[in-house]
Amino acid sequence: MPVNFIDLIYHVPHFLSASECKQLIEERERRNAEAVTEHCPEASTGKDTYSTFEQVVLKPGTPNFKLIHNSMETIINQYHDYLDTLNCFSVRYRDALMYPHMYRLMRYKKGQSLHAHTDNSLYVSGSCTFNLNDTYEGGQFKFFRGKHTVHLEQGDVLIFPADYFWVH
Repeated sequence: MPVNFIDLIYHVPHFLSASECKQLIEERERRNAEAVTEHCPEASTGKDTYSTFEQVVLKPGTPNFKLIHNSMETIINQYHDYLDTLNCFSVRYRDALMYPHMYRLMRYKKGQSLHAHTDNSLYVSGSCTFNLNDTYEGGQFKFFRGKHTVHLEQGDVLIFPADYFWVH
């Protein structure tokens, strides 16, 4: 049976508990004064574009950093095991998708967004997102310029390849 791109999106509902999500949201709120915007190339034009949401980066050694680090290690290993079931990739993907490069707490206020982009860079082979709440309208995770949408609820995790085909 052929594998299509959508098969490479790995979604785990309720991966984080409600209390873990609350703990992370509280840190984001406490550190609001440190929040910064991010920028990256827009997928259609390649133009460096600033997003309208703000983020804070988790500090190494803190309890929330450890929580996300351990969660990332678990989900990456689960994703590897899932990819093995597809039986169509070189075992070398396990070497390429091992280490997260940054843990960010991103918050979108009403009307804020992130432009269509990819996450590919020299040492980035995959992307992962944890959804910390579901008390909002909109906010769907869209791939391929909206051709595929994943609805995330509180505590859900989503992991997928990060290369130039993965516009989201």
